[in-house]
Amino acid sequence: MRPPGRAQIEAMARWSRELELEPFQRQRIDAILERAGVRLRDLWEPVAPQARGEIDAARRQIEQTLTPEQRRRWNEVRRRRSNSRPQPAP
Repeated sequence: MRPPGRAQIEAMARWSRELELEPFQRQRIDAILERAGVRLRDLWEPVAPQARGEIDAARRQIEQTLTPEQRRRWNEVRRRRSNSRPQPAP
């Protein structure tokens, strides 16, 4: 699980298109998002293990609720979503 704020690249691309940002606006917003990302990572680090545990528990409960066919489709959607995310740099 990645900390909140990792979606900033996607958000910036979307905002650039939808809001027709000027280059100077994009630079300012990039800087704002970068600073916020650092603060979010610092906040996220101590709670990440507990958050992961809660997400995993919810996922297990959802899977138990699904039929075998729904579970197969659920896992396929999760795999596709996981494969489409940018991977963190080593």
